[in-house]
Amino acid sequence: VELDLGDNAHTRIRVTPGNVEVLTEGSETFFYRTPGMLPFIMPTAMGDLYLLDKYLNLHPADIILLKAWLCYTILHPKVSTTNFIFLVLLGDQGSGKSTLCRLIQDLLDPNVVGIQTFPHSIKDFVIAGQNAHVLFYDNMRSIKPSMADKLCIASTGGTTTTRQLYTDAEQHIHRLHVALVLNGIHNIIDQPDLAQRCLPLHLQSLRDNDRRSESEFMRDFLTDLPAIFRGLLDLSAKILQQLPMVEVTNPERKLDFVRVLAAMERVNNAPDGVFQAQYSDALNTSMLESLMENPLAAAMLSFVADEVEDSWTETPSELLYKLNCYVGHRAQYSQEWPQNSTALSIRLKSLRVALGRQGIGLEFHRGKKRQITVTRLEGFCHE
Repeated sequence: VELDLGDNAHTRIRVTPGNVEVLTEGSETFFYRTPGMLPFIMPTAMGDLYLLDKYLNLHPADIILLKAWLCYTILHPKVSTTNFIFLVLLGDQGSGKSTLCRLIQDLLDPNVVGIQTFPHSIKDFVIAGQNAHVLFYDNMRSIKPSMADKLCIASTGGTTTTRQLYTDAEQHIHRLHVALVLNGIHNIIDQPDLAQRCLPLHLQSLRDNDRRSESEFMRDFLTDLPAIFRGLLDLSAKILQQLPMVEVTNPERKLDFVRVLAAMERVNNAPDGVFQAQYSDALNTSMLESLMENPLAAAMLSFVADEVEDSWTETPSELLYKLNCYVGHRAQYSQEWPQNSTALSIRLKSLRVALGRQGIGLEFHRGKKRQITVTRLEGFCHE
């Protein structure tokens, strides 16, 4: 992987398995510099990524996941095989979410734009994504379903189209592929499909006597940044060195990120699977939280907990009747609730994978009459 340092000398950094080089001679790689791009800090000859820990208001297990995400993001350019993981920072007011975003931006993608408010239009989001490697959005409260779908596209890469200016029929194609950092006080990911593409980390509350002025905090961080940046590059190189030999013990949808975690286990001499299990636990918790924000999914969880010991098979109409008992009359007539058995089947199919992670199996049968089998799987947990 090669990084354009962004300076006037056209310095670049080459990261290969086990090695980091700072190069100034001509490059065979063409780099594109966006108008808002700022240069990376020049890394020191010797790195120390542990210097980053004192600036992080996170549990030690989450620090490991954050470092893995930093390495993963810096090692993956916008190519067709890249699946970006979205970092979601959650914490109370004053827990340092915005400050952490600034630290991450200095490490991964220095830019004059900085941390933004989430755009109202998809077009603005697409344009922002074309001008950054990582986008940072502050104080998120919720994500509309239509925008959540676009975020899913941004993770794996795709296109959106608009009418080309001054024409009636010509299309203009926009490439949408970018990493994201989102922060908020409450859980902002309520779509299970999007939750599978996210890494949620919870910042700890700060005590009053632990608070520092932001100017002093950032001054100290910028002093340590060259060594931290080199430490991040060194860890990335060691991960590349270990990737061919890794063993995946906890496969997830974003398998490339799991393999990075497996490589970090080897780099840190940690037991096989320990970092992977932390990621799986974080995903399961995030998926459960997103399901509890969905009235239908929450009703399914309660229904299985109360009435399904092994398996239950009935028609969609009978299941809808059962589920209606777990929500109020106002919820039954809302747009989020299926109004008939056909709508129920359609919505449950979209939730099948997420419910499966929580120990609920769904099978849809077609015959003389349609039926749904609900199975309580091993590992079912409803809190």
